[in-house]
Amino acid sequence: MAIMQAEPIRWGSWSARLSAGDTVVTELAVSLWKSRGRFDLEGETFTVEPSGFFLQNATLRRGSSVIARAEKPSLWKRRYHIISAGHRLTLE
Repeated sequence: MAIMQAEPIRWGSWSARLSAGDTVVTELAVSLWKSRGRFDLEGETFTVEPSGFFLQNATLRRGSSVIARAEKPSLWKRRYHIISAGHRLTLE
């Protein structure tokens, strides 16, 4: 399993460079108000849009297609439930 690392692109920015080992996979560009993010991967553009109370949930889209949804069930726990292609994952 590959481990991804995210590091800020510059100080004071929410944008991040995602890499696996020494290889940069993509750069996640997050808007100034943290209301939306986007990245390019293998020639396709993906967007991440937060929603819900305190913007705890997010939807990943490729064009108009929903690829995955992430839900944060609690403000107090660092846990996300991710649903994609019928599969359910939990990140803690």
